[in-house]
Amino acid sequence: MTLEYLFFQLRKIDLHFLNRGSTQPRLTQTDLKIQPLALPPTELLAVFHGATRNLYRRVDELHAESRTLAAVRDTLLPKLISGELRVKHAEPFSQRVGA
Repeated sequence: MTLEYLFFQLRKIDLHFLNRGSTQPRLTQTDLKIQPLALPPTELLAVFHGATRNLYRRVDELHAESRTLAAVRDTLLPKLISGELRVKHAEPFSQRVGA
């Protein structure tokens, strides 16, 4: 069974038919539980996991770095705008915040 086949099967589910909400589209757990779902063989899942494990790890690292950079920005920007801190003094300060 290939991934293309799985995606083809998922596209066949008529999610619009299952919609229960009038203004906010909604699917219930019961709706989803009655849908047939083709699962790939364990061996294929293992291959996929092996191929993507490092990619997901890198995504997690980049999210952590993004949060750190946002914290540095949120700490430095008000000080830079107010004149309390000059750009030439910001580097040592940002290293303390990011640590």
